[in-house]
Amino acid sequence: MRAAARWLRKRLGRRGQWLLLWGLAWVFWGHGVVAAPLPDERPFRLLLQAAPLNCWAWVWIGAGIICAGCSLLRPPWDWPGFIVALLPPLGWAMSYFVAGAVGDYERGLYAGLLWLTLAAAVLQSSRTREHSVPHSRKTGGR
Repeated sequence: MRAAARWLRKRLGRRGQWLLLWGLAWVFWGHGVVAAPLPDERPFRLLLQAAPLNCWAWVWIGAGIICAGCSLLRPPWDWPGFIVALLPPLGWAMSYFVAGAVGDYERGLYAGLLWLTLAAAVLQSSRTREHSVPHSRKTGGR
């Protein structure tokens, strides 16, 4: 088991690990919305004008699968995964902000900020460098 985990970590690299984590998170979120629909659809009126909530859940799942697939690619070819990882939380944030601004959902601003923070985390993870800083050599008499 450890050997497999080590192989996967080495194969994915630092950026790929982030993409795999985002991919899994988005698949789990989308599956949760499909399995147990959200009790309050007021924050999603903007999105619901384009498609039912079930379709948006499949957008999350699809984005997660694409992220997981891109996690196997080496930089700089992995960039589509980070773009795809960014889109669902930005859409969710926008919908919450609009719902809060028009008065449909009182907590819209706070929920929008939460999803915007997740989008910022995706952006920050996309800036991860594949190489690490080399360790300094210890000098001494020992």
